Amino acid sequence: MTEPAASLDHLAARLGIERDYWDTTGQHHYAPDESLRAIVRSLGYAADNADDIRATLADMDAAANAGFAPGTVRTQLGGAISVPLRADSGAFEWALNLDGGETLRGTGRMENLDDAGDGRRALSFGADLPFGLHRLVIDHGEERHVSTVIVAPPTALGVGDIAGAGSRLWGVTGPLYGLRSRRNCGIGDFEDAARLAEALAPLGADFVGFNPVHALYPSEPNRTSPYSPSSRLFLNVLHIAPDMLPEFAHCEAARRYVSENAVALASLRDTRHVDYAHAARHKLALLDILYEEFKRRSGIDRARHNAFAEFRAEIGPRLHRHALFDALSEVLPPPPGGWGGFDQWPEMYRDPKSEAVARFAVENHRRVAFFEFLQWIADEQLGQASARAKEAGMALGLYLDLAVGVCGNGADAWSAPDEYAYGVSMGAPPDAFAKGGQRWALSPFNLRTLRERGYRPFAELLRSLLRHAGLARIDHVLGLNKAFWLPDGDLPGAYVKYPLDDLLAVLAIESHRANAVVIGEDLGNVPEGFREILAENNMLGCRVAYFEREWDGAFCPPETYPERVLACVGTHDLPPLRGWWKGTEIDWRGKIENKPADVIAAEQADRAIDRRRLCRMLERHDAADMPDPAAGLEDTELVDDIARRLHGRLAASPSDLVGVQIEDLLHQEDQPNLPGTTSEHPNWVRRLDVAVEDIGRDPRVTELAAIMTDGRKKP
Repeated sequence: MTEPAASLDHLAARLGIERDYWDTTGQHHYAPDESLRAIVRSLGYAADNADDIRATLADMDAAANAGFAPGTVRTQLGGAISVPLRADSGAFEWALNLDGGETLRGTGRMENLDDAGDGRRALSFGADLPFGLHRLVIDHGEERHVSTVIVAPPTALGVGDIAGAGSRLWGVTGPLYGLRSRRNCGIGDFEDAARLAEALAPLGADFVGFNPVHALYPSEPNRTSPYSPSSRLFLNVLHIAPDMLPEFAHCEAARRYVSENAVALASLRDTRHVDYAHAARHKLALLDILYEEFKRRSGIDRARHNAFAEFRAEIGPRLHRHALFDALSEVLPPPPGGWGGFDQWPEMYRDPKSEAVARFAVENHRRVAFFEFLQWIADEQLGQASARAKEAGMALGLYLDLAVGVCGNGADAWSAPDEYAYGVSMGAPPDAFAKGGQRWALSPFNLRTLRERGYRPFAELLRSLLRHAGLARIDHVLGLNKAFWLPDGDLPGAYVKYPLDDLLAVLAIESHRANAVVIGEDLGNVPEGFREILAENNMLGCRVAYFEREWDGAFCPPETYPERVLACVGTHDLPPLRGWWKGTEIDWRGKIENKPADVIAAEQADRAIDRRRLCRMLERHDAADMPDPAAGLEDTELVDDIARRLHGRLAASPSDLVGVQIEDLLHQEDQPNLPGTTSEHPNWVRRLDVAVEDIGRDPRVTELAAIMTDGRKKP
């Protein structure tokens, strides 16, 4: 290996970049130098040539050796804290700003501190500090030094910590956008979420979960994937229920708009698929009218206006920048046939701190304030839905989902460009299902910035997620350990290691702060020992019945599932049981990929084998006679009977949580999303067949709910 290549390997290793890896098919991959250089550059380091690499390594060594205090110190709650300081003498002052608002202060002399070894002195604190991310400021001589002190509980909260020891709970998961009701604007909203929780709680459900409700693109409503958000810190304003705003009752113009557009709104409610473009047009127009009513009543309802002001102050500058992004996106449309984003804007608008952006904010202050108002309303209504779920009797309430990243040209990346790595995308390496790998077009955190800021961007993200959730899921939780980064263009990707222990400590803090349980989606190629690490940290994993197999392909009986998991039949990326039974996704992929008929037939034959395997697993533990799985694919009574038995077995499993897909609850067969497709398949648009107002008394729902509740009560 040449000297420059060796230096590049050394630099990559220092930064946690793994040059080679084995994929799930057993193939060995080796990232070329160009890939490593691109990933190094995305973290803000120079690596274009040997001189760059040597200079970067020298700078890293100098920073490591010259630092007065470490950037981050981590300890467990109740443990003593010792901060090593590189100085032999001199007076100093310190201030520890606790993240609860209190500040502790003190003074001292370096020579009076204990020796910490390696030429350092130890500044120690007692074991009585509260959990949190605290900011330590030390003034020594003419210099000020800042460190983050992480004081974390030993683990995150578990189900038993919230619902009581031994609790085994069940709930329902589904797409918020797909909720049908007799009052919404053609897309599920936060009022529908609250009413769904209130319908399911009396039937025994303890949580109701949704795909991410992150902010998307109000001016581009057909960008529908909840897993490709513009922002993970803010909410999708298309989930606002306009008729639930207090202003609606006082606003004649809003009620007139609803009356004049009654036919169009009724048509939107009746469609099989969500018509995002027309639903967004009506909803945003109605919300604009209600915003004017809100302003008109500023002298009448001071409490409400004060609440908006408090929300603005609480969230801070990020709210203003997010609203600015949405306002700019309206007047800087995407290119014909493409998606928008700040990378498509004129150069003067790409920097949120530019004079052009500041001028736009002044000239369009009303529209910017409108988008701030929408975020306040969305937060208010989501909070109300969460409270109503708990008031209805749910132990955990709302179960919310965190996407793995953000669009690299969206609001979060524009608002805080130094927090994200540029020139790379998150993705997945080649596997049996995607031989070319996957490129998700999502920007990862810049790990350099994340460490330098004491993991506060990650903490803020979790705090936003858990603000109104009693249960949350982190998509692709393997990313807390390492993630697959692909440079822009056609270069191969490489794995990048993440500071797992620090991130788990932050997660434990935010779990306790929010009194919430956290699930990690740990499906796919899981490194050995990783699931055990999650369990040790009280983080639940996932067990999907379709995937839980013995060595010979037989289905694992649910009683073998571990305790600290959420067990379920499938996910939004898989067909409900009726669809799986018929192989609907096999037919879809065959059509989309233009597969030969004999290939599709072979895949359907494999599915027939799996149907028999599933029946055998159920039969081994069920006294009742099993129906013949070959009786007919269109025999809905047969598959519904199997669905009841399978869910009953999941309910009786030792798993802490069991999730029931709402599509299975309502005997639907189409899946919300077919991975690897966009417009070829109706992703993220399918709606439920039953209105929220009727779900609680639907006999299919009450029957399966009774099975779940009974099974969860049994030891």
